[in-house]
Amino acid sequence: MTSKFSVEPHLHRVYDSVGLTAHDVDVDAIHDVAGAIARAGLRPMAPVGGYLWGAAIGQHPQADRAELQQAILDVVPSTPLDSEQAEDPAQWHAFTRRACDALGLDVEDVPVEELPGIGRHIAHASVRPMAPVATYLLGLAHTRSGEPLTDLLERIMRALEQVTDA
Repeated sequence: MTSKFSVEPHLHRVYDSVGLTAHDVDVDAIHDVAGAIARAGLRPMAPVGGYLWGAAIGQHPQADRAELQQAILDVVPSTPLDSEQAEDPAQWHAFTRRACDALGLDVEDVPVEELPGIGRHIAHASVRPMAPVATYLLGLAHTRSGEPLTDLLERIMRALEQVTDA
C-alpha cells in the first residue's frame, strides 16, 4: 500500500484548492477502497469509488465513514472481472448504480463516464496514488459546496501542477 507521505506535497495543495482540510482525508482508507475495486477487475472504477465515498460523506456528514466505506466494498464483485468485462461501460454503470443505492446517492449525479479519464489525467499530472484521493476530494467538495465539477477539477489540476512545477 502506498503511504500517505508519497502524496503529501500534492495532498495539501489539492485539499486547500477545494476548501477542505486534512481532517477530511484518510489516504490509506481511500487507497484500500481503490485497491479493492482494482483487484476485482474494475480498475477504471477506482477513481469512481473515491468520488462516491467523498460524495457520500459530503451528503451524509453524520454517517459513520467506515460504514460508508464498507457499503462501497460490499458492492465490489467478489469474483474478479476479466479485462474485457472491466472495460465494458455497462459494468461501470452496474457497479456505480449498486454503490449509489448502498450509499443513498443519486446515480444521475455521478459522472461515471468522465471519472476514469479524470483519474488517469490526475495520475499522469502528479503521482498515480493521487488519482483516487483527488477524485474522493472532488466528490466531497462537490457535495459540500455545490460548485460545478469542472470548476473544482480545474482548481485541483492547477494545485497539482503547482506541486509538479515546484
